[in-house]
Amino acid sequence: MKVLCCANSFKGSLSAQRACEAMASGAAQARCDSVLLPISDGGDGFLQSMMAAAGGELRSSVVSGPTGEPVNARWGVTKEGVGVIEMAECAGLQLASAQPLAPLTATTRGVGELILEAAGAGCRHIVVGLGGSATTDAGSGMLRALGVRLLDSKGLEVSEGGAALRQVCSIDTSGWALSKEITIEAACDVDNPMIGPQGAARIYAPQKGASQHDVAVLEEGLTAFATLMPGINGTPAERIPGGGAAGGLGAALASFCGASLTPGSELILDALHFDQHCAKCNVVLTGEGSIDGQTVRGKAVSAVAQRACQLGIPVIALAGRVDREAEETLKAVGLTSCISITDGPMTAEQAMKDAYRLIETASTRILCVVVAATRRG
Repeated sequence: MKVLCCANSFKGSLSAQRACEAMASGAAQARCDSVLLPISDGGDGFLQSMMAAAGGELRSSVVSGPTGEPVNARWGVTKEGVGVIEMAECAGLQLASAQPLAPLTATTRGVGELILEAAGAGCRHIVVGLGGSATTDAGSGMLRALGVRLLDSKGLEVSEGGAALRQVCSIDTSGWALSKEITIEAACDVDNPMIGPQGAARIYAPQKGASQHDVAVLEEGLTAFATLMPGINGTPAERIPGGGAAGGLGAALASFCGASLTPGSELILDALHFDQHCAKCNVVLTGEGSIDGQTVRGKAVSAVAQRACQLGIPVIALAGRVDREAEETLKAVGLTSCISITDGPMTAEQAMKDAYRLIETASTRILCVVVAATRRG
């Protein structure tokens, strides 16, 4: 039996590559062959997956981190000359883990700086992976790096971060630094809009350290900024599907940079030739840290389930945490089963620390059952 090990990262615990290796190790113990295909939906691991698929050169640049401190961020240039940026490299939540989180002031300035780096290297098409952000600034930091000035009622520039967007009264784009010849494609990890009940602040800001009061402040800032953003083909910026990705960065890229917003998981699966690999396997193992209500809004597990179902291949998801309502929704789009990797009472911290073994063991157990059922059939 051949198994396609196609995991996303288990955030805060294992990279997509290591999660796939754990699945493959478990498959070997069940006497199954395996193919490893680490994936991403635009967040953690996006750069690695894209460069593995397209080939090319990895580079690094010192740019602004989420709290303004310099960070060394990786990015890539493919063999075809396409720039590849993972926004989490310079504005990701993992970069803020060593410091107190700053949900009201975290900035995407480093993303704009990386875009300029890629443009300066001769890239005329740039793909930006959105996900895993520490920010809820509607991409305003990125816009500043690209030469935009955000002004208050007195004509003074406002501070960095989402909270300060409440003070913005006008946007000066006269200093725009990016050539019109450059096209940008944004790979979104979710399809949420920028504002509203399913928007960037209310759904994702709490994961970035925002209190209930902070969420209200950020929602107010995003709403105010949205009134000043150019619409897209008659659609207000705040309503664009995927505009809420990376704290509203998706909306800024679409509105000011003319970027197309693409589901990151679909882009990655196409680049990695998922369908061809899947068709040669008997079962697919996928997974990520948490399967919840957001999984069906563009996350990798949902995309894998739909693709595998279309090919008639059973797909089993492994996760540290499984929301049963979300599992039922995923089954409706093609998921065969969803398994929690925990094998006894343990804290989330214990599960994250022991994630490799837990994934390995869960893979062995489920595949032993699959192999036995196949032989009997």
